[in-house]
Amino acid sequence: MNEVEEGKEHWPNLPDKWGCSIELNTNADGQYGVTIELRHDGVLKCRMAVTQIGRDKSEAFLRAKERAERWTWDWVGRHPDDPVR
Repeated sequence: MNEVEEGKEHWPNLPDKWGCSIELNTNADGQYGVTIELRHDGVLKCRMAVTQIGRDKSEAFLRAKERAERWTWDWVGRHPDDPVR
C-alpha cells in the first residue's frame, strides 16, 4: 500500500508509535483518489477515503500527507489522557 516514489517529503510527520499507509488510485477522468489508513501501535484508528484529490500525482501525495498529519495531530490533541497515545 505504500506507494511513495517521490521521496520522504511526501510522508507524514506523525507522533511516536503512529504509522500511515497511503494508496492512490485514478478514476476515468484522471483525478486521483486516495485511501489513507492511520494506525497507533498497530491498531487502526482511522481509514479515510478522499476522492478528487488532484490530477498531479505529487500534489495528490502532498494533500494526502497533509490530511494524515492534520487528523493524527487533532486526534492526539483531543485525547490527552488516552494511554494509547
